[in-house]
Amino acid sequence: MAQHRRALERLLYAVQHDKGATLLLEEVGCGKTTLTRAFILQLKEDKYDAGVVTNPSLPARDFLEEIDQQLGASASGTKVDLLRGLNGHLMRNRERGKVTVRIAIRCTLNPLSAEGSIQCVAFRLKNAGDTRGIFTEEAVRLIYQYTRGIPRSVNNLCDLCLLEGYTASAWTVDAAPVRRVAQERR
Repeated sequence: MAQHRRALERLLYAVQHDKGATLLLEEVGCGKTTLTRAFILQLKEDKYDAGVVTNPSLPARDFLEEIDQQLGASASGTKVDLLRGLNGHLMRNRERGKVTVRIAIRCTLNPLSAEGSIQCVAFRLKNAGDTRGIFTEEAVRLIYQYTRGIPRSVNNLCDLCLLEGYTASAWTVDAAPVRRVAQERR
């Protein structure tokens, strides 16, 4: 969680100090989209023009079209038309006091550590209203082992284990349902 906080701070720093764009890299499921949404929510709409491209592996023309659409450039046609539309949009933004984009800072999010996974589970349970600790320590250790600390996998496995606990009318989730659910997911 600390690395996510640090990445958010770096994103905000880059924007607030006119450093340009920040490149955010990570393994699938480590929280790029969630972090990006949290970042965008902290930007003033009248000052910043933001968009999120969640699939950067699109073909070049589709990628440009997605950027144009996200930023409201409303260009269409060939790649050249899309680039001209995007450049025109960026020039108009610059005239309005918005900064032209360049990649200046690079952040990498890694899977959570064992301790980070424990904190992630505790944080999500607390936000859901848990006051007693639903997962045993052994269960959380196994969740980390099975998910390798990838936040999306941690959340999905916990969700399925909670369902297992609910259907069994259990007050706590111990290692057995974690093993069972993890085996079923393979």
